[in-house]
Formats: sequence, structure tokens, C-alpha cells
Amino acid sequence: MQKVKTFSVYFFDACNWVKNNLDKNATLMSLWSNRVVYACERNVGGSNDLRLSNNATFIHELAKKLGVNYFFIEKFSIDPLSRHYAEMYDLSWLELIYSHPQYFEKVYENGIPFEECKNRLLQGIPCDGVIIFKVKD
Repeated sequence: MQKVKTFSVYFFDACNWVKNNLDKNATLMSLWSNRVVYACERNVGGSNDLRLSNNATFIHELAKKLGVNYFFIEKFSIDPLSRHYAEMYDLSWLELIYSHPQYFEKVYENGIPFEECKNRLLQGIPCDGVIIFKVKD
């Protein structure tokens, strides 16, 4: 039962960063929305279309339309095989976000760096931490 009762310390560290650095009216997209609303004290919005699309322009435009200012990405929820699982971010989607800095800017990361995390995930080794991207205007 202990695993059920605990959650990533990195998640809470990222929420503390959000509380200290992001406007109270910021809206975050996260798969763990209930926990983000509670722990980060910010609104959560978006749709599955944001994390399932493979078109950066569409993702950016939809995020703006939905009022999403930030993507709050939990590294423990990255699927290295990009299978569109519920409560998982496709690794290919995250690579797409990274490859379009004209639309998305990484503003925060904790845990092991993304590239190291990606290599671990591809070897079947989980990793932890959070990455926060700002959706640019």
C-alpha cells in the first residue's frame, strides 16, 4: 500500500516552483490534473488532442485556443514506445515539443535530464522528474 499512498517528490518540488514563479491565473495541461490543481494551486485545462497530435502547429494553436499556458510533464508518465496509452505521454510527442522552440519553451526541469531519462526509458528503466514548457504567444 505504501506505493499507492506516495507520489513523486519531484512532482511536489515542481509544484512549489509553479506556485513561486507562475501567475495565479496560469493554466497547466497535465495528465495528473487533480493532483496538479491541488498541489500546484493552478487551473488545469486542455484535451487529449493536445498530447495525441503529431503536429506542433496544431498543438500550439489548440493550446492557445483552450487557454493552456504551460505543459506540466511528469517523466514517470512517458511511454517510450509512444502507444497513446491513457495517463502516459508519448515519447515521440515530447520530442516534438522539444523540436519546436518557436512554439514551446522549456522553463523548468527537475530529476535527471530529459536526454538521460529518454535513454533510460528506451532501455526499460523508469525515470522521475517534471518538465514544464511554456506555450509561447
